[in-house]
Amino acid sequence: MAAGVSYKMVLAVATTCVFVVVAKAVVVQGKMSRAEGSTKTAERRLEYTEHHEVFKSEGGSVSMWADSFEQISGAGRKFSALHLTLEEDGFLLPNYSPGHGVIYVLEGSAYVGLMTPWGIPATLQRTKKGEMFVVPRGWVTWICNHHHKSETGGGQTSTFKALAVVDFPASLASEKGGKTETNGCYFLAGASERGGEGRAGHGSVLHGFSNDVLAQAWGLDEADVDKLLRSQEGVGIVKVTKTGHPELWERFVRKLSHMEVLSDMFSFVDGLAHTKRHGGRHGEEETASWFLGEFTYNVETATPAVFNEGGEMRVVGKELLPTLGRFGMGFSLAVGKLKKGALQAPGWSVNAHRIVYVTSGSGRIQIAHPNGSNALNTHVRAGSVVVIPRFYPSVKIASKDGLEFVSVTTSSLPLLVNLAGHNSLLNNMPERVVEEAFNIPSELVKKLRHQRVQYTVILPPPSSQKQQQEEKL
Repeated sequence: MAAGVSYKMVLAVATTCVFVVVAKAVVVQGKMSRAEGSTKTAERRLEYTEHHEVFKSEGGSVSMWADSFEQISGAGRKFSALHLTLEEDGFLLPNYSPGHGVIYVLEGSAYVGLMTPWGIPATLQRTKKGEMFVVPRGWVTWICNHHHKSETGGGQTSTFKALAVVDFPASLASEKGGKTETNGCYFLAGASERGGEGRAGHGSVLHGFSNDVLAQAWGLDEADVDKLLRSQEGVGIVKVTKTGHPELWERFVRKLSHMEVLSDMFSFVDGLAHTKRHGGRHGEEETASWFLGEFTYNVETATPAVFNEGGEMRVVGKELLPTLGRFGMGFSLAVGKLKKGALQAPGWSVNAHRIVYVTSGSGRIQIAHPNGSNALNTHVRAGSVVVIPRFYPSVKIASKDGLEFVSVTTSSLPLLVNLAGHNSLLNNMPERVVEEAFNIPSELVKKLRHQRVQYTVILPPPSSQKQQQEEKL
């Protein structure tokens, strides 16, 4: 009897185990199918070939590739990339954003201003192609595309174009159903959203107050307040007269760069050690960046981090632009130029995502999924945007006309792992580990470890491949 009961119990347990195993297999298979589907969906979202216009006026336009790049959002952050165009005399009105921003000038030049939350000018200067400009969240900034007559002659462009990447708090985007209100930009000046031309939602925040309250705050008559709020009929980006403006703006730039800092200013920056060391003041020969730091950097004149016959790479992080770390902006920016047939070594980022914008030329970008499948294999050209999530290995290969790109990384001190070249993980890993991990003979390991060791990050085409390319021309 006991034996019979024992037999039935064993049978029941065995049957239960079979059902559990089958059920788990079905669940796993379902998850795999959903994962494959989501991976394919994610693959389509790793590349953005066109940006859609969100605002346009006579003075310029703003376009964006996505409200947020979902595949690299998380941990309290959401990222968006925008393309800004200002026509000659176009003026991006003073505005502030709930997200940190980095702007890279693609074409032309313009006056860029930035105000601190303490009411102190942080910077006002002329920025040009190849320079980057960072804006902490909540700080008011503006861009004005004024030019001297001499600057627009000789074939020089009068149009200003820039790439902007913004790091929004994820909580803000989630409150708006995944989209930030007015694309995360709040304007200080401009018509009301109801009365202004262009896209609704870009009106001045000051229209949210009644005239009597503003009159009391500013010590003006209500008629003056009404004139101040209603005289500007445009919103977002306007076109203004340039009569005398370039000379006036240049005087402002010179005055700010040699400004006499007021003593009461230091009550707002009391924690800065500079205040005590310099007795609370400094002379006219010093700049406003003495206590705030620089907010712009000329990337094109930076010393290349990598330079060889395959191309070059310039990188600006918080070591070169300390304000990135000082104000908590998790950005760094790299400008890469790959010559014909060259490639950027395959590898991944340990601590950051990358948003890559192709500025000129063409080539291929491949991204490997961490599960061993291919996430993206695409041909890119000028204007393409590719998003590379953290831990996803990727490689860039230039075509016959070369490949130039800007890469915005979501860390001010990025860490990258390379799989080829002098600093390759495989080259410096113990030989025995590589041999047994890949189950290959030691001769192949030695061959792998002695190839391309004279190059770092950027790898020119092998001599045989280079010769074949030259023969085709």
